[in-house]
Amino acid sequence: LYAGIRDKNKYLLNGLLVFLLGLSHGYAVIFSAAIGSFFLFTRKSFWENLKYLTAVYGLGFLLLGFWIIPFFGNLPWVSEYVTRWDIKSIFEVLPRVIIPGLILSIAAFFFNRFDRRSWYFTYNIGACLLLYYLSPSIGMLDIRFIPILQIFIVIFGATLPLVFLRPLRY
Repeated sequence: LYAGIRDKNKYLLNGLLVFLLGLSHGYAVIFSAAIGSFFLFTRKSFWENLKYLTAVYGLGFLLLGFWIIPFFGNLPWVSEYVTRWDIKSIFEVLPRVIIPGLILSIAAFFFNRFDRRSWYFTYNIGACLLLYYLSPSIGMLDIRFIPILQIFIVIFGATLPLVFLRPLRY
């Protein structure tokens, strides 16, 4: 998605990827749209990025039409499964095995806070939390966004070595 937004091309490829992601799981394509919205927060190219994202996600959803139109049509007959997950401990969301990744993520943000890529990870972690809290009110199961949150925390922690690699880049 980034290369397509940067160069304003790859509409078809990214639209096909959104289509395939939508076929794999609905929550994945919803989070994909949340991830894509990060590119709207730029000073110089909001409208160009909005047009690009609208074209790509529009194409993806049009290709999903054979599945999504009957899905929305049959929603009144679908059993709801919207329950708020009862979390009793922070370790249910952040198991002990993820704590080192969380510590590294905090350090990565502190050391790499001027790097736009760090803001990308921070935005995605925030999007996971926001979707987690909003999902029951929009008819979705909230716990589905926690594994994505955990993945982003661990991957963001892995970016900490960028601080030490910058001097070695040349």
